[in-house]
Amino acid sequence: MAVKENQPTLYAEMENFFDQAHEVEWEEVSHSFHQEVEKGHGRIDIREVRVVDDLNWLPNADKWKNLACLVEVRSTRQKTGSAASETLRRLYISSRRAPAKQFAKWTRQHWHVENHCHWVADVIFKEDDVLADRGNSAENLGLFRRLAMNMAAIADPGRGLASVRRAATFGTGYLKGILATIFSKKVSKNFS
Repeated sequence: MAVKENQPTLYAEMENFFDQAHEVEWEEVSHSFHQEVEKGHGRIDIREVRVVDDLNWLPNADKWKNLACLVEVRSTRQKTGSAASETLRRLYISSRRAPAKQFAKWTRQHWHVENHCHWVADVIFKEDDVLADRGNSAENLGLFRRLAMNMAAIADPGRGLASVRRAATFGTGYLKGILATIFSKKVSKNFS
């Protein structure tokens, strides 16, 4: 689970701990470490994952049920041929114990799905342009957008979501076909 400023005490404690550990170059700090370096698209991406499972120093650690470890992910991006770089740090808590390499895999999978869903919602469904902000309208419309994304992906997997959306918008027959495909599968599964 990501830890952000919405958990100010825990976030501050973790930030302080990881800052101090970096200052002493992790000397005498028990941890697991994994690094990935990717080159491409005119940049170099370096991801460093550190996992700490000795939490005796953490005040109120017992407040977090089943807390097993703390995870820091540092991502540094540098444009090829440039000395300038930017580093982003994300902090996580976990109830699972695993080496840093496994946490690197899990966080990459999470961000891949997250980025893909947000990209589709923003680019194809123009979610950022929606001005709905009354009551639960934003959440409800977001739910319908994700439902539409999933229906389009299931009903016509060989076609891109933008193309499916356009075809469903302008061709009522195509839209009815999508709905029939989705709901006939659902109905037949429930009654067989």
